[in-house]
Amino acid sequence: MKNIKHMLATVLAITLVVGFCSSVQAVENFELLNKSTKPIKVIMKFGWDEQPVIVIPAGLAGRRNVPNDKPIFLMIQEEGKAGQAIFKRIEPRNETKYLTFEPTKRPTVYPQTGTYMGLSGTTSTGLSLKNNINKSYITEGSMAQFRQ
Repeated sequence: MKNIKHMLATVLAITLVVGFCSSVQAVENFELLNKSTKPIKVIMKFGWDEQPVIVIPAGLAGRRNVPNDKPIFLMIQEEGKAGQAIFKRIEPRNETKYLTFEPTKRPTVYPQTGTYMGLSGTTSTGLSLKNNINKSYITEGSMAQFRQ
């Protein structure tokens, strides 16, 4: 009976450790909150690695895991605005990149400030802003940079 309890405790401990490690590994370091009234299409590129299109509905956020050692190029296009895309370059930083897209503001893409005017320390989706990127690392991009 002792052996069975010991084995069950060992299996439970291993399951908890593996579950914790996989959840830590799956933490996404990029989020784009769409504050537009329309869905947006986002294409991301890291160096030569172009990612599949992400469609983010109005008022919601899209998440990804992105490399910290390469610049990130974003092409953002609102639904119904063919030919009108916004290009941004995000410098490589070992920080989270939780951003907001709001076409009525300038700049249109900026670091998330979080709930309660930033006093909560978290994004509206509950992510910590403790290590979020600074706006100085988000610059205007271009189609030429995106196509390189």
